Amino acid sequence: LPVGNFFTFFVNMLVSMSFDFIGFLLTSLLATSHAARCGSRSGFGVTLLRYGFYIKTKALEGGLGPNKYYDPENPETDEDIAVQNEWISYILIMRANADFVRVKRMREIVLAPPEGSPA
Repeated sequence: LPVGNFFTFFVNMLVSMSFDFIGFLLTSLLATSHAARCGSRSGFGVTLLRYGFYIKTKALEGGLGPNKYYDPENPETDEDIAVQNEWISYILIMRANADFVRVKRMREIVLAPPEGSPA
């Protein structure tokens, strides 16, 4: 895959976070560069972050009750799930950004002339 540029990264991030999961699927499946794939993952992280804040806000307002789909021996509140979701989304965003920077640096290393060759 080609590396791509920041514009591709940013556009794919915007589409991925604007159209939530469907946008993530479209941008990740139709990605033609590393920048597009990393932007797609970063946008998905922003989407998860928004959902985490939404769940936390509703839990603090009292609009949601305890989650009944988990083990009754270890009940988790919706606020705990929202915090876990936020951590996962922060990690996803940082990882996508770090991967994009790593690929850009790797491209610079590969395209650099050898140290012993005349300029």
